[in-house]
Amino acid sequence: MTRYYLSRVLVALAFGALWVVMGSSWLAAGLAAGAAFALFVLAPRSGLYAVRPELGVTAMADDERTRAIRDKAARIAFVATMLGLAGLELYFRKSGAEAVPLRTLDFLLVFGVAVYWLFNITLRRT
Repeated sequence: MTRYYLSRVLVALAFGALWVVMGSSWLAAGLAAGAAFALFVLAPRSGLYAVRPELGVTAMADDERTRAIRDKAARIAFVATMLGLAGLELYFRKSGAEAVPLRTLDFLLVFGVAVYWLFNITLRRT
């Protein structure tokens, strides 16, 4: 796993360098690189990937179970988001509005992401 972590340090540093090139401050770039590396450290322990240390740099990979869980959570989130959109459309049409306000659609998008992660985590624990 040492080669995995060393390769991820390089990726995180490249990510931070990209932030500097895009015009961010050094502090923001350092925080972005640190956050990226923190995600790389947490990923093998999260249960989202199958970890195979013998593969070195490519130690993490999908297996059939994680792919099936991710697909099912995405389907559930999509259906929940579309039902929410239909409900919002009906509500705002009945209330006399011309269209659904964009601010409400922003909340609906956040709702869809929350549903995805809720079911992703719930399905992994079963």
